[in-house]
Amino acid sequence: MAEYSYKTVAAPRKPRKTRGVRGAEALIAHAVGEIIQAEAANGWEYLRTDSIPVEEGGGVFSRAVTVWRAVMVFRRAVDAPSRNDAAAAPEFEPRDPDELREPFMRVATTTPASPGYQPPSIGGAKRE
Repeated sequence: MAEYSYKTVAAPRKPRKTRGVRGAEALIAHAVGEIIQAEAANGWEYLRTDSIPVEEGGGVFSRAVTVWRAVMVFRRAVDAPSRNDAAAAPEFEPRDPDELREPFMRVATTTPASPGYQPPSIGGAKRE
């Protein structure tokens, strides 16, 4: 079973004028075809176009309006080992979380409830 990587691209809403292409439908078809050709050159296969509801507007005195936006979905096969192939998967080596932190990110070892706790000084003044 092949594994895929997916990519979405906004479908054109207002295509630009193109020499030799007449009519709104032909302009949209030409613009969509250009997007599909450009993505195919990078190895992406056109899968489908979906419409997604998006809420827009909704200022202080106005209501939010739901607008439908179209996105084109592309996919391409990923060269990855199958999930069932345990022999091909690299071994996981757990690491100590303290090794990964920067020195300033270490957790304090004393808390206000622990004996020997000294509150931090404020403004350089010492408390007694």
